[in-house]
Amino acid sequence: MPVISPTAKEIKRINLSLPKSLYDELSKVVQEEELTYTEAIRQAVAHWLDQRTKVKMAEGYKALARENLDMLAEFEQVDEEAW
Repeated sequence: MPVISPTAKEIKRINLSLPKSLYDELSKVVQEEELTYTEAIRQAVAHWLDQRTKVKMAEGYKALARENLDMLAEFEQVDEEAW
């Protein structure tokens, strides 16, 4: 996971509310990994966004594959006539 080092002008602040169970789990990770809460949450969000992008891309590739198969089926008869 790349380390994100934004400049002061690039940083935006948010106020975050978490259920206690999630906060407790995050607290354990922060302590174990020797991270700040900010860094742990920053890494988690970056990971989530990366995974989301990969899922969206995979969905797009699957849709394109279906379109290609449909197009192939449309031209199958033409190919048979040419042979």
